[in-house]
Amino acid sequence: MRKRLDLQYLAGASWRAQMIKCADMIDNVPSIVEHDINFAMVYVPEKKALLDRLTLAHRVCFPIWMDAYKVVADGEQAIAEHLSNASAA
Repeated sequence: MRKRLDLQYLAGASWRAQMIKCADMIDNVPSIVEHDINFAMVYVPEKKALLDRLTLAHRVCFPIWMDAYKVVADGEQAIAEHLSNASAA
């Protein structure tokens, strides 16, 4: 419920607020993936879903939105590699 409300709020937020959220993702996703892969398995999909809702940030400042998208995609890749390695072990 909390995450759904957060998504709704940020979808209607100003482009500036959405850009701050993108910057937050750029800063946080890599360290979360590196230091707590189990939490990353929850956190990264939430951030990917959020990026789809940050339409103002996407339109107003695409380069920063795209940087956030790339960081989240890299996080997804790291999680997939972790799961693959874990199943091979």
